[in-house]
Amino acid sequence: TGATRLFFEKALSIPIIIDDDAARVGLDRWREGAERMVDRVAAKGAFSLANSPMGSAVLGGLFACSPYLTRLLLRDQVIGTRILVEGPTIVLDQVMADLDALDPITAKTSELMTMLRAAKRHAALAIAVADTLGVWVLEPVVVGLSNLADRAIRIAWRHALADQHRRGRLPCGDADDPLNGSGLICLAMGKLGAREVNYSSDIDLVVFYDDELPLYRDVDELQRAFVQATRLVVKLLEERTADGYVFRTDLRLRPDAGATPLSVSTSAAEVYYESLGQNWERAAYIRARPVGCDMEAAAQFLERMRPFIWRRHLDFAAIRDIHSIKRQI
Repeated sequence: TGATRLFFEKALSIPIIIDDDAARVGLDRWREGAERMVDRVAAKGAFSLANSPMGSAVLGGLFACSPYLTRLLLRDQVIGTRILVEGPTIVLDQVMADLDALDPITAKTSELMTMLRAAKRHAALAIAVADTLGVWVLEPVVVGLSNLADRAIRIAWRHALADQHRRGRLPCGDADDPLNGSGLICLAMGKLGAREVNYSSDIDLVVFYDDELPLYRDVDELQRAFVQATRLVVKLLEERTADGYVFRTDLRLRPDAGATPLSVSTSAAEVYYESLGQNWERAAYIRARPVGCDMEAAAQFLERMRPFIWRRHLDFAAIRDIHSIKRQI
């Protein structure tokens, strides 16, 4: 490599090998996988990693300390080799570019699920290796995971709305991008809303649709169409397959979650928040952020929500409720 340092040589911390057997078995399987690689350049890099003192220490530490990273490294060994040799930024940028290049409108659901899960594995491995070796600090780790979630959600919604259009359940205002003018509002809440997703986070989403759009004037079962689209999005993101899953999703922050459908009309939502909205919901909306939806419709909805989120005055009942929330925390 001349004067160029390989990425793993820049490690600021190396996991301590707390299980010698796990480290040894992992390295043996790594070498066996390298022998089977079709890409001989990658195979050479994989062997060099396992046979160099620092490379074997890094791999051994990962194998000894994390069953999850062990599975990812051995399953996607070419990607793992690229991350450790070229660096996680190159691999993560490629993952994001590949996601941006997908055509979810024409892709089959099964194909899209496979591609999304592969992207999650590769991105998670790149981010985790950079994090574990101390090369990345907190912000690029959580922002990287959040950006991955954003792209996956947008891809899933474009596919789901196109699916409803093909079935004749929803008209489409923009054939190139069914999100444009759709009235779909998907709000990222909690950690995703704040771009603070971690490795074990589920993603909190609230889904609304503008039921007053002229586009939907003649649609008889508008709610049903959006609920079915929401179910498909959840399937694309969280259903476990042989390829794993993308992100667990939680839709329980919607208005009166025990009694309302997965997707709620904006007219019903506004009536609820005006009359029954609670202080914890106000707090939750502070971090609300539109993601993978009709961004214009989402911006207009959040603007209408401002008086609910940011009350001009607090009465004694509201103050007592805030103290109650603090006690529960």
